[in-house]
Amino acid sequence: MSERTALVNDLKVIAISFSSAIQIGDCTERTASVRQVAIQKYPDITGEEDEAYGDYPFFTREAPYYPLPTNQVLRTVNHQPHIHVERIKLTGLSGSSQIQIGNCQSIYADTKIKHIRYV
Repeated sequence: MSERTALVNDLKVIAISFSSAIQIGDCTERTASVRQVAIQKYPDITGEEDEAYGDYPFFTREAPYYPLPTNQVLRTVNHQPHIHVERIKLTGLSGSSQIQIGNCQSIYADTKIKHIRYV
C-alpha cells in the first residue's frame, strides 16, 4: 500500500452515528455493520406486538460478496508526498458509512434497516 501524509486544515461534522467513521490517514482494514429496526406506532391502537430482528429473515441473510479478480495489476504513482484537503463540512454520516482521507486496503460495510410505521 502506498503511504502518504494526510493534511486536513478544517473539518466540521455535525453528527456521526451507527458504526460510521472519519479516518484521516491510512488504515489496513475497516469493518462496519449495522442491524436496526425502527418502529413508530401508537400503542394500544394497532394491536401489533413489538417487532424484533427475528421477525425479518433479511437480518440473518448474508450480504453478497464479490471477490476482486486476482489477476489484476495495479500501478500507482503519487506525484505529491501529501494528501492535502483544505476544508470538509459534513452534516452527518450514518449506517456504516466512511469518509477516508488516505489509503485503505479493505473496507467492508453492511447496513440492514427495517423501518416500520403504524400511524
